[in-house]
Amino acid sequence: MSVGIAFAPGTSGPLLAMHEENDKLADVARSYSWEVMEGLLRTEDGQVREKMTDTHCALKLAELAYERPAGIEAAVMLTRDHDLVPAAAFANSRGLPTYLASADPADTRPAPRFHLTVPTLRRVCGQAPTIDVDSLIARTEFLWDPGPHTWTVVGEGNLHRSSGWFLEHADGWRGFAASSEVGQVVAGQELVLISADVGFDGSVPVAWCWPTADTPGFDYIRDVKILRREDSKKVLAEVDEVDMRFTCQLGVAEKGQRVLVRLRRSGDPLKQDGAARLIGPLAKPSGSHLHDGRVASRWPTPLRVLKAQRGSVAEVVDGEGIPARLAASQIAKTFEAGGWYSGVLRPPDAHRSTRAPLFDAVSTRLMHLD
Repeated sequence: MSVGIAFAPGTSGPLLAMHEENDKLADVARSYSWEVMEGLLRTEDGQVREKMTDTHCALKLAELAYERPAGIEAAVMLTRDHDLVPAAAFANSRGLPTYLASADPADTRPAPRFHLTVPTLRRVCGQAPTIDVDSLIARTEFLWDPGPHTWTVVGEGNLHRSSGWFLEHADGWRGFAASSEVGQVVAGQELVLISADVGFDGSVPVAWCWPTADTPGFDYIRDVKILRREDSKKVLAEVDEVDMRFTCQLGVAEKGQRVLVRLRRSGDPLKQDGAARLIGPLAKPSGSHLHDGRVASRWPTPLRVLKAQRGSVAEVVDGEGIPARLAASQIAKTFEAGGWYSGVLRPPDAHRSTRAPLFDAVSTRLMHLD
């Protein structure tokens, strides 16, 4: 990761304030071992302007396009500056797929571009993403570090036909503890628990917590590879040499990808419905996923438009021909027949389950997939 940051040491007033802000940003960037390309801040006609940062960024992109370091499959420029459009066009002409991304859905630059979200930025930068609880991609860090951790009681509820308490963790995890295990507690109370298992609040995985390390030792959690997609909702995987189908919406994970599932076993204390339930994908998008348009929150999917459409919703198919629907957005107001666009699956409760899954468009046309 390379970032252009402008400085104005030894100044005063607005320049000094911006310098100090950028200096803090540079410290954060260096803490992640990012390259900081230093530019200058100066005042012109009463306006604070940056100098040299665009040139640094353009030269860095040209360097990547010429040298193509191992492992670099695509370039994403996090900027809203039109000055960098020629650099992106040059890199594309050299065979390096390059995209301009910003958090502004009204961005109308004439180049391949994506709508960038905070979870996307964290994912592109290699940080653990903060996932919306409505997303089908689960936050499952608690499985790799079961604790004990300090949990805060949120309120009373029921999960898997067990009464108990919903919990939250300072890192954003959601949890649940059965009242038979922790007794009577009150909202706001802190509990030290082990996150030993996974339960499901609807389709959202939550940590199932126990008060001690003396937890059930059943083989519930498995890492499996998706063999094929059956339809827009179901996939097939092999578990212990047995074919097993489970719900995994189109746009969450696809053929060849590995996902984490929870299996139903004899003596299962959670009384799980279904032989297997999806916990979530295991990997963040790779460079090839960036290339294919997967650069937004959740797990964006390349979709091909069947019929030209302006506004509203277009009928589309994925790479395997499975039907879906793609809703227009500020960044993609029209769809061209035969064109590929990147779409993000809406939360399942936001569309009718009896119809093809509904995606929101988050990119302009992906010319390299046509």
